[in-house]
Amino acid sequence: MGNYHYIIGGLPDLVFDVEGKAFSYDEIRNSIYELCSAKDQKLIDTLELGFDEANLNASFYNDVASSKSRFLREYFAFDRDFRNLKVSHLAIQESIEPEEYQVGEVDKFFEGKDKITAILNEKNILDRERSIDKLIWDKVNDITAFNFFDVEKILAFLVKARIAARWCAMDKEKGSEFFKELVDEVRGTFKGVDTF
Repeated sequence: MGNYHYIIGGLPDLVFDVEGKAFSYDEIRNSIYELCSAKDQKLIDTLELGFDEANLNASFYNDVASSKSRFLREYFAFDRDFRNLKVSHLAIQESIEPEEYQVGEVDKFFEGKDKITAILNEKNILDRERSIDKLIWDKVNDITAFNFFDVEKILAFLVKARIAARWCAMDKEKGSEFFKELVDEVRGTFKGVDTF
């Protein structure tokens, strides 16, 4: 894994701010990717595989659990546990067994379980989504607290850049419209979503 003083030193400062100026995740990602070693590019590829929910299955999580990248191991362990809690939360509301929909087992000692449950109980969809992204942002910061100029910091930056790009791309009005449309769409396919 490379020592990337020059890349990290040139990265823009990202703050968790829904009112920031829009930027292109793809442009930033591509400029970083070109400067990384082939080995580290594979880590970025793995991270981005996990951005696509279609890839989030037991095989993916098992593969990433044995990654040499501490960031990928910890980030996707958190991601899996978070998603399993989310599934459990929805299953309980629908009076169905969550195990069929979970990937692996939920860690009974999962750090932040109560905080996540409180977030999932938030009635305002926009506030809930923002809280989820803030939780992920903070987790990424925790994982890389002692990383400074390595690929782990780059991976963390890319996760945060996706979050920032998502929120910067919409103002509050557009965000509210987007989530209303999303809920309306989901309501048509999943009974009980109107409680969210």
